[in-house]
Amino acid sequence: MTAAPWERPRILPCGEAALTVEVGDAIAPEIHERVVALARALEGIRGVIARVPTYRSVFVEYDPLEVSYEALALVVERAWSDLTRSPPSVSSQRVIEIPVCYDPEFGPDLEEVAQRHGLTPAEVVEIHTAPTYRVYMLGFMPGFLFLGGLSPRIHTPRRAEPRARVRRVRWGSPAPRPGCTPSTARVGGRSSAGPPCGCSIPNASPRPEPCPAWAFGSEPSTRPPSAQ
Repeated sequence: MTAAPWERPRILPCGEAALTVEVGDAIAPEIHERVVALARALEGIRGVIARVPTYRSVFVEYDPLEVSYEALALVVERAWSDLTRSPPSVSSQRVIEIPVCYDPEFGPDLEEVAQRHGLTPAEVVEIHTAPTYRVYMLGFMPGFLFLGGLSPRIHTPRRAEPRARVRRVRWGSPAPRPGCTPSTARVGGRSSAGPPCGCSIPNASPRPEPCPAWAFGSEPSTRPPSAQ
């Protein structure tokens, strides 16, 4: 596999009112940047109802009474040509800091993750807080963030038996892609950290308001700002 976008996208029909645009065959920032740029380029196109970016493709829902599959496919190809001539810039990405706490109440798997990798809990925390994580997509449940950027040093298999209940907004570290759970749920990933309070986007307004994780979209990056 290659970590670069294809020269031409693969456009596939998905029923009578949707199509998928595949742009690469790997999970990589270079491919995802093109995915996000293509989704943005299709904003405001006549007949397009929704655009859903994923790891390596864009799902596009459209109104067949407003635009045909063939016409929309041509629009996609023209947008792709424009992006190929002028590759997207990542300078406009937002970075959202999510406060986290690694006490056992919030990170019940921290000790086990540390033992598995021959590290101390403090070392796991240091490794976990170092990167800025890319938000690749949302799925599984409303607002669940599929992230990328976790250090291979703490890649950890999923739990054999999912936890029956995980409190809202939890950082997990299944290998090789971590996730962030926005609400109480049954999950199988390792729960290594969580926030001591509700999640909010700093500087979003004069008075920051609590913000659900699904408001992040799949374009910004996130990071735990510090170890607590």
